[in-house]
Amino acid sequence: MPALHWIGKDKVINHHIDTPIKVLDKIYDFGMTIDKNGNPIQKYHGI
Repeated sequence: MPALHWIGKDKVINHHIDTPIKVLDKIYDFGMTIDKNGNPIQKYHGI
């Protein structure tokens, strides 16, 4: 079975181990409103 070898392969294979994990903080909220029947309405903003 052929093996693939390229320059920097060890960096690519171990990248997920070397990358630090950061917890994402919620910065903003688009808010949720209640309609006249008491149902929640989630607002979304598209770009």
